[in-house]
Amino acid sequence: MQFSLQFRHPTTTTLTVAEDTTGQQKLFPYTSMIHYQNPLLDMRRLHYSRQSIQLDHYSTRHDKSYTLDITAKNNAYVLIALDEHWLTYRSKQKKENELTFYANECLLIYAEAGSYTVELGGVHNRFLVISLAPALLYPLRDEFEELITFMDGTNKQPLSAMNSCTMDPTFRYRLQRLIDMPFGRYKDFNRQLLWQLPPLLSAYKGLLKGKDRQTREKQLMDDVYRHIDKELKAPRKVSIEKLCEHFPVSRRKLERLFSAHQNRSPSNYIRSRKMVLMGDLLRTTDISILELALMYGYSDSQSFNRAFKKEMGISPARYRLL
Repeated sequence: MQFSLQFRHPTTTTLTVAEDTTGQQKLFPYTSMIHYQNPLLDMRRLHYSRQSIQLDHYSTRHDKSYTLDITAKNNAYVLIALDEHWLTYRSKQKKENELTFYANECLLIYAEAGSYTVELGGVHNRFLVISLAPALLYPLRDEFEELITFMDGTNKQPLSAMNSCTMDPTFRYRLQRLIDMPFGRYKDFNRQLLWQLPPLLSAYKGLLKGKDRQTREKQLMDDVYRHIDKELKAPRKVSIEKLCEHFPVSRRKLERLFSAHQNRSPSNYIRSRKMVLMGDLLRTTDISILELALMYGYSDSQSFNRAFKKEMGISPARYRLL
């Protein structure tokens, strides 16, 4: 499998390859780590590649809605599991051919050899990309009618996808099992991947079967996200109790939904969104850091500085200069 990344700004690339047992154990199950840096992006990519399968785990901090280019040298099926914010993939051959999905969602894409872009939503992302040669997937599609239909019809667009689904505990468990293997058996890792792919696809099939219930839950969560942003922009204090009052949902269910859709608690999500919105104000207005801190309920700029740096990985003053 061969995929290459191209950056639109001068970017330094640092490659770390495990040369001894200790290094191999730290990176395992990946065989290398690539660190990309430019003024708008800090990306770490853990990488494992064989002829028919490739694993890449990306962790990024970046300017809002950062876009980079991808060249695919082979046709491939690509399973993507996204932890944070959103991603949009676009074909350069057909500008209107694009796919967008959101935090805690997964989907299976078919990509022809060619040129693409990916837009990284928010200001940080984490996602796992599993790229499979078509010949590898054909024997695994038995008794998966949706996958058979998808594979037989993907020659119409350079970029096609099955339905995106919210990852449930079963899918996450199978995803973890794919890369969870004792280091002592690292020579068998390729066999482990092939062994764990069928149950992972079965878990994805289960997500597709439960799509109707997930659609209703996703609509509720979309309403909750919009309400949180509206209140934070006011600005008004947002709490779990106030959300439960505004929406017909119990605290227990709301916490379960946030765990399922965001892989985090409601409080953690609210705090993260507040920092993103405050970051937007830092970048787009001349408001002072103290003024902004007081507006959002902080007693002084120091406490705001600590909270902002803990969430965003950078101080408010430095973030304003990006």
